[in-house]
Amino acid sequence: MSEIWESTVLLFSTLAALFIGTDTLGPTPDQLQPNQQQQVSAHYSKRTDFSPENIEIIALNNAVPKNVTDAVARKLMDQYKIPVHVLRYKADISSAFVENRQQYDGKKLLSILELPRQKNTYVIYVIDGDIYTTGYNFLFAHTDFKSHETVISMNRFIDQNKGSDITIERLNKLLMRRIGFAYGLESNECVMYFAPTLEEFDQMEAVYCPQDKNFLETRGILKTAFQ
Repeated sequence: MSEIWESTVLLFSTLAALFIGTDTLGPTPDQLQPNQQQQVSAHYSKRTDFSPENIEIIALNNAVPKNVTDAVARKLMDQYKIPVHVLRYKADISSAFVENRQQYDGKKLLSILELPRQKNTYVIYVIDGDIYTTGYNFLFAHTDFKSHETVISMNRFIDQNKGSDITIERLNKLLMRRIGFAYGLESNECVMYFAPTLEEFDQMEAVYCPQDKNFLETRGILKTAFQ
């Protein structure tokens, strides 16, 4: 009797698989040949995709030593096909300073920094003071995705004991993340990872994950020789 019951169950299971379908009928992902496996796509967001044709890094009020900005500009030009320009500018940003916090309001900073710029240019301001926005005790950077502008704080990036190399490395990684956003990347891995502390930030490598790197290369933004 049990054999008849098992045969009946097997018959109905087979018929169900034919009409409904089941994952066990085909090969599992680890059984697929390499050329059959689907490529992992980068996380893309139309909301952040600005696709600028130029990048301007503006060091405000001598916030960053010239050797640091020059070194970072060279790193970016080695990585990207997009022209990178570094400018130095003096501006009164005191109205964005919040006395009781001893920090600058990131949103207010961008609202008062309406400097002339070329069309389709991503402007990144760099200041030496600490910044914050509502909900955060501090930020390494704040971006307005509507105006396509970013303000970066060097306050926590400078380490007199470690010299300028660590500052250059930190600034380069942060700019790589922000530039990734500007072309629609919205992943949270590798250099696109949101690091809440300087310790975590320093642990990141200055590289895009393979799917993000492929995305930027395919769009003609990242040089293919860059590893």
